[in-house]
Amino acid sequence: MDVLLIEDLSQQRLPAHALAAVLQQAGLRTRLARFGADQDADEVVRLAERERPRLVISSILFAHRVPEHLALITALRRASVRDHLTMVGPLPSFAFAELLTACPALDSVLCGEAEASVVQLVTSLGDPARWQAVPGLAYRSPTPRGNPLPKPLASLDDLPFPVYDDGLPIRLGYGFATVEGSRGCYHACTFCLPCAFYRAGGAPHYRLRSPAHLVDEMEALYRRGTRLFLFDDEQFLPPGHTREERVAALRHELQRRRLRIAFTIKCRADDVDAALFRQLKEMGLLRVYIGVESGCQASLDLLGKGVTARRNAEALAVLDSLDIVADFRSLLFHPWSTLETVRADISFLHNAVSHMATCFSFHEVEIYPGTPLANRLRAEGRGEGGRWPLPYTLADPRAELLRRLSRFVFSPSGAHAGIQDLLTQAWYDLLLQRHFRPVRFEADRARKLKAIATGLNAQSLHVWREMLAFAGEGDIYDADQVNERACAWASRVCSFRVRAEGELAERMSPKEFLRNNFPFYPRAV
Repeated sequence: MDVLLIEDLSQQRLPAHALAAVLQQAGLRTRLARFGADQDADEVVRLAERERPRLVISSILFAHRVPEHLALITALRRASVRDHLTMVGPLPSFAFAELLTACPALDSVLCGEAEASVVQLVTSLGDPARWQAVPGLAYRSPTPRGNPLPKPLASLDDLPFPVYDDGLPIRLGYGFATVEGSRGCYHACTFCLPCAFYRAGGAPHYRLRSPAHLVDEMEALYRRGTRLFLFDDEQFLPPGHTREERVAALRHELQRRRLRIAFTIKCRADDVDAALFRQLKEMGLLRVYIGVESGCQASLDLLGKGVTARRNAEALAVLDSLDIVADFRSLLFHPWSTLETVRADISFLHNAVSHMATCFSFHEVEIYPGTPLANRLRAEGRGEGGRWPLPYTLADPRAELLRRLSRFVFSPSGAHAGIQDLLTQAWYDLLLQRHFRPVRFEADRARKLKAIATGLNAQSLHVWREMLAFAGEGDIYDADQVNERACAWASRVCSFRVRAEGELAERMSPKEFLRNNFPFYPRAV
């Protein structure tokens, strides 16, 4: 084997499959190794010892997994694995100096679009002078230094289709796969790491694959049983009038080849037009991950969204009227949050409850190197240190307390997130059945699922109003009282989940409920 690619293969975004395709096209042998939260690092080490590849690539998708990847790289070196160890991904491209300093076992970081230079790296490893000259490569000399980035890929149509040597996942008899119809984005959100990554590489801010090339890949996957396509584009729809042209071209290609598919997309609120999305639904659109982010205008402006809170609300109403399931993350906290900004967000969510068929999720803005928000944070003397996302504390102690309460009460790994996953599974199963087996579809089940989500959202917002009132007026320095309140709120959220699980069980057969207790479909990232 020439290259071992290490990635969390349980996630929706799978760049390792694209890298493997480029390497295989060059005649190199590759293998993908799973390294998610439930995979043991020792298994990867044993695989590397057995296969002895020339190059090991650690593909970083999310910042919270960086420590685990660094520990794995160290374990590989301690196990006498002599292969060249490198990292790829948007975060490593901006933070190569910190990564190389923190992990002596790491030989290099391949910055920029790795497809443009990864073959050159593999074929140059026998000569240090050659591999150290690879475009985009960062290495120690003796301190970290980075080569100029490789020339951007001229056309996405020139890339081979991602490979799935490890097979395609299947649910209810339908295969599903992630596809990429474009790269980059023509907007300028100040917190977006992928957009900063593509802009830094010197490529056009937004690149599209041709409809024919994109559907060529979809048809190849279709022949292997794929029916659900998860578009991972940062921006699925191109700007202005060209979006109608692109949707029409995609529709023509799908109809010409007689491909009956289902798909999901990511988009912004100002993309949502009733007529256009009605067409997309007819083509198979099931679910939209919509970049609402906030219902507070001050926060939207700071995040560079270029959209109004009113437009966000209108988009959710349009999707609901079309019976398209919408999902989004509420970014309640950022380094300049106040009680007033959070209160505005909660008020927005309260008004949106009737339009939502999924659970609200409550998050903080994560700030990464290379983004405008990171530059602003550091200009203020904040966000220092080698951790990612960059750490920050809110200036208002009452807002900071509310942020910490949110982490505890609505923990991403707690009861609230658990019921979100269950509802996600239930919706996908129902939507697939509605699309592919309409005769067997039960409309009442959709209404009941939405009712469960509506009830959970209303209960969650009631807790938020109580937390806001306490943060604004309570004795936030009375540790016993704070802890008592936090535990009570967390207990209520847990009870919401138990009741909702009971309602889901009543609406499903035992087999369906057990199946949905094992998260399977990827969630929005």
